[in-house]
Amino acid sequence: MPELEFHRAPREPRFLEDYRTLAVEIGAPELVATFAHGAVLLGVGLTGDLPERPRSSRRRTLRAEEIAELRRVASVEERVWRLKKSPGAARGGYITLGQSADNDLVVPEYTVSTRHCAFGHDGFRYTVIDLMSLNGTRVDGRLVTPGEPTPLRDGVAIELGRLSLRVLYGESFVRRIARGHVSAA
Repeated sequence: MPELEFHRAPREPRFLEDYRTLAVEIGAPELVATFAHGAVLLGVGLTGDLPERPRSSRRRTLRAEEIAELRRVASVEERVWRLKKSPGAARGGYITLGQSADNDLVVPEYTVSTRHCAFGHDGFRYTVIDLMSLNGTRVDGRLVTPGEPTPLRDGVAIELGRLSLRVLYGESFVRRIARGHVSAA
């Protein structure tokens, strides 16, 4: 009886260093063609305004496969979330972000709501809409009004609970990848 072979689809890079490795593998022209359009959220860090998860917290329990990701969230610097719809996520025109697995972007951080916010794109720029999250969404330090789209320019800072991110549009993201890349010449 022949043995079955299972091939895993390559996993999307998760950290800036992973994208730098990918740049070496596929080359600069392919990197630009792949990532020069669209946008990413780049992890900056965790703010100190909110405490660590209390032991008595009744928030949802994380699944075992999320624990490794949670450890990395504790140090979110240079974590990358591409702003794109995920194949298994809920339908609709918006890119959703939150703790729940049915979001396009899943962030296992306890101060991020189950369905925290949504990102839209009007053909020219991205917007963020807070979805009545418990800890709110801030853009450049300003609390956004829930349900109202807020424009996002390239490089803008976003805070979701205690999670601090930066929005990078395609060309800025490609430059950020290249900034840490050293040629093997």
